[in-house]
Amino acid sequence: MNESWSNALRGFAESLVRRLDAALPAGAPFAVRSVSGADGIDYRGALPDSGLGLALTLEDGTGLSVLVDLPALVRIAGDEDGAARDAAAASLGDAFAAESAARVPALADRSVTTVLLAGASWEGGADPVPAGAFTVISLAAKDGDEKERLEILVAESALEGALSGLLIDPGAPAAVEMPEHESLLVLREDPALEARIADLLAPAGGSCRRVTSLGELVAAFSDSEVTGAVVEIRGGRDYLLPMLRSLKDFPGCGAKALVVVLDEATTARVVNCGRLGLYGVLDHDFAEGDLARRLREERTLNLV
Repeated sequence: MNESWSNALRGFAESLVRRLDAALPAGAPFAVRSVSGADGIDYRGALPDSGLGLALTLEDGTGLSVLVDLPALVRIAGDEDGAARDAAAASLGDAFAAESAARVPALADRSVTTVLLAGASWEGGADPVPAGAFTVISLAAKDGDEKERLEILVAESALEGALSGLLIDPGAPAAVEMPEHESLLVLREDPALEARIADLLAPAGGSCRRVTSLGELVAAFSDSEVTGAVVEIRGGRDYLLPMLRSLKDFPGCGAKALVVVLDEATTARVVNCGRLGLYGVLDHDFAEGDLARRLREERTLNLV
């Protein structure tokens, strides 16, 4: 999958989370973790024991789905009560339908089909797992708990056709506008990265300052004028990631942005960041609006 599609599908999932965040009394407890490929045969062999599937299907049988296991549904509901879970499922279905219709006109007149997952098999309807190859957008609990499973499945056979509307993000202009007056610390190895960040911040009255070591970053991160940090992590230095996450635990630092730039944003490395509670991850060759999006997400999603 090319970078444009990967970014578009991540943006779709992030927008879906924002809709769910607005619909739930306690907000959405999940954030986007990774985008990766999958195959129907292998995926079905690793289904959870229980949960539900939400599917929007086009006339040709392709489409997109949401898989949510029972622990994830309970987390969304905030209660194990059956009525609370039903209400959470309805909110998730409404947000899924609304976001899909906003992106793909062909889905506007389609209703969400809900099927139950029991004993790792689907009951009460068609299998929501696409046939053949598909893309999985995985969401992770904000507190780093790995027990829950919430995933969006997109059939690759439909990406270039009916689902091409997913490339259009109706909320993109507002979502990627750079926050004003950022004052970021930058721990980097590539001088060009620092220069690029400075250029992106300047039009909104922001600036960045280089730190040369993790110790210097730790010492300066809690300064009142600092709004966050961007840290470049190259291969072989992933051992620094757990220490980076601890920065958010400093007094008064929970709402500060912490963005990790990976020289190679492989699925394994992005998943590892998510498991550690580092959700503001960028590939080294990030698109122009991606830094602004990550800075806003770090505060909007309140990943503390």
